[in-house]
Amino acid sequence: MLLIQLPGYGLQTASSVYALQEEGVDILDLNLDLTRQICGDGYRLATDDDSLSKLCGHVVDFKSRVKRLHDFDAFSGFVSPHAGKIRGYKLFGVSLNGDWLKPLAVNMAAFIRGIRPDATIAVGGALILDYYPEIAPSLLDAGFDIVVFGDGRSQVRELLSSGDVERCFSSVFSRNGTPWITSRKEAPLGMPRFHPNISLYPYPQILTVPINMGCYYGRCSFCAERSYSGSSAYYKFPNEEIISALRHMHASGVPFVWLGGSGIRKEELRGLLKELNACGDGIPKYGLESRAIAIDEELAGLLKRSRCSKISFGLECPDEHICNQIYNKGIDIPGFLAGLRHLEQAGYQRVSINIVISSLFHDGAKLDDIAGFLNSYDCVTDYVLYLLSVTQGRSIETIAAGRLEKPMAKPLGPEHMFWPEGEAEWFKGAMRYLAAQVEKPFGVFMDENTSLQLWSLVEDDQIPDFRRRFYRAQLSISNADFKPNKPVWR
Repeated sequence: MLLIQLPGYGLQTASSVYALQEEGVDILDLNLDLTRQICGDGYRLATDDDSLSKLCGHVVDFKSRVKRLHDFDAFSGFVSPHAGKIRGYKLFGVSLNGDWLKPLAVNMAAFIRGIRPDATIAVGGALILDYYPEIAPSLLDAGFDIVVFGDGRSQVRELLSSGDVERCFSSVFSRNGTPWITSRKEAPLGMPRFHPNISLYPYPQILTVPINMGCYYGRCSFCAERSYSGSSAYYKFPNEEIISALRHMHASGVPFVWLGGSGIRKEELRGLLKELNACGDGIPKYGLESRAIAIDEELAGLLKRSRCSKISFGLECPDEHICNQIYNKGIDIPGFLAGLRHLEQAGYQRVSINIVISSLFHDGAKLDDIAGFLNSYDCVTDYVLYLLSVTQGRSIETIAAGRLEKPMAKPLGPEHMFWPEGEAEWFKGAMRYLAAQVEKPFGVFMDENTSLQLWSLVEDDQIPDFRRRFYRAQLSISNADFKPNKPVWR
């Protein structure tokens, strides 16, 4: 089976297969291939103004090249060097993680079909989880045989162990009945797929090992998790599987890994950290992506003693009313803030906070409160700004409608996402306003968390310089190519 990672996203597919550690899966990572074309192999991360400006140019160039690949002839020219290897497979999986990537996915299916007419082509990913069942018929019409929704990772494992597609893909659309699988070819692309200088790219590729699927909480007013057909139930992957994947990556020379998911229960995190501490330096440095849980003294000590070099908390807003009454997060704000102090007392200094803002709920005073919060904690070293998505069928739509004099008639991005009139310009101004008050790097979700990615690669002795300079560079990225949501490259 050949899994294909389209340009425009990081190595999420690769990380899942690393966690699976199955010999029957090969990966063609077109994202990394495009990064090589743009960046080359010799660029090292530096924090002087010229280097950061150059980095911003690379990010903008990356986006413009992805947009050009929507043209089939351009896409065919880009993929054609891999045609010989692609012909060696009959079962393909294409990763589709955003609606702006759909044209590339369709081009990929057409390219495969052109050189391998008898191929069985499946497509899965976050976009399908968000849009199912609306998107499935259009993908079948575009040339895919199978549209997978739900947890593709466990389904791939089942496919490899049983060889039974019908048994594996318990929830699929299929055009031609049950497809079939050939035996694995012995001319794979070769794992690991990582270029030796991957950590030196100006647009870094950071692996993520999922530690859970679904969401145990499932109540946030803006979240699409509950629409995930087949994967809304919370499932924590066994610690031994997570650690096995980390050891495999460490042996392959991967320098840094994110441990991510929709959130992990506090006691499950405690147990995982104890086992990670027992691994010593046999695993890579890692970052933890977590729901905003209250970190007690023991957890803070476990994090400090382990190889955890970065934490990203999904707080969304430090304001009690916005966080819990509007966003419906249900977070213990005082407990979370006390947890940040525990991290500081343990000597921890690499925490990132996700902040979701909207003109509907954040005036100047609320932005001042956010700035005051970010400036109050030395352990909080950067933050990521998200523009609130008002989504049809979610409770946030009803809340937003009550704040508007007229309905939001013009969708921006996916058909089911809306913003108030002028929201893009407001967000741009809010971004600049916060940057002027908070001398810390920040990322913007539409820019694919660029600062979060780069911040992961910064060594401790680079922190002072990076902290002073990088937020200005991140702001210039946003000015160069600002849109209110990811689907801007259509």
